[in-house]
Amino acid sequence: MAVGSIYMNIGAVRNRGVEFNIKGVVIDKDDLKLDLSLNIASNQNRVTSLVPQGAVVNSSGTTVQGSGNEVLAVGYPMGSFFGYEYNGIIKNAQTITDLNNLAKSKGFTYYDGNALYVGQLEYRDMNGDGTITTTDRTIIGSPDPDLFGGLTASLTWKQFNIFANFGYQLGGSKIYGKSLQNLPAQLSGLVDFNLYNRWSPENPDATIPASYLEEGVARMNRLQIFDASYFRLQDIRITYSLPKLKTINMLGQIYISATNLFTITSYPGVDPATVNTFGNYGGNYESSYPGLRTFSCGLKLNF
Repeated sequence: MAVGSIYMNIGAVRNRGVEFNIKGVVIDKDDLKLDLSLNIASNQNRVTSLVPQGAVVNSSGTTVQGSGNEVLAVGYPMGSFFGYEYNGIIKNAQTITDLNNLAKSKGFTYYDGNALYVGQLEYRDMNGDGTITTTDRTIIGSPDPDLFGGLTASLTWKQFNIFANFGYQLGGSKIYGKSLQNLPAQLSGLVDFNLYNRWSPENPDATIPASYLEEGVARMNRLQIFDASYFRLQDIRITYSLPKLKTINMLGQIYISATNLFTITSYPGVDPATVNTFGNYGGNYESSYPGLRTFSCGLKLNF
């Protein structure tokens, strides 16, 4: 029986990290008590080896497995971002002529295809062959955070208790592909992120390239990678303990709770913490759905 494909181990990965838990009773009085718990963790993930089958060696000599925006690369974290470096925005037609003349001097017709316009990015020729191809891609970012963890707080006053659980991440990056979105023909599904901060002759200092109607999707580059640091209130619960009824030996609580009430982040997408389940090696790019926000209330009775 013929077999179309098989799974195999293609490399080795090393993880090294530390984790700290700090707990303390901040206030401890008859009617008032405050407990805090802080978790701090750091993990360093590195791909240490990859099999040569199916791998490529990029312009910097790094062995890479994968062809998408997230790859395995020796010496880098799993799911590192694979794309193009750039030298800046092309601001005049002479620059295009000079780039194409460079390509012609090395046996190519164009430096970056035949549809290079003023206002587009000048991608960097990493291997120096005079033209831009997929062999010029290199590692341009890491999804791994420097620190991550959580903070919990429990405040009790008489019969009332407030419990809050926060989560955070410091460092690490995530892809937001809509940051360089161009204008589609029917203007459907349009997102206005950075549409008013694009390069133009009237806006020559812009850092975002110009937008052209029906232009293809921009090559993966650092302008599509954003800091994924965040601080989030993941859970909060307010509880009132009912007075004990001695006649029937009953204890009770009334509570209200909520999840994902707020997130503080500079990431422009819907959620810095969720991952795209269809992504390779981590799915660290724009997810279709954010984390769920829920509200609930209830009555708990113990007899």
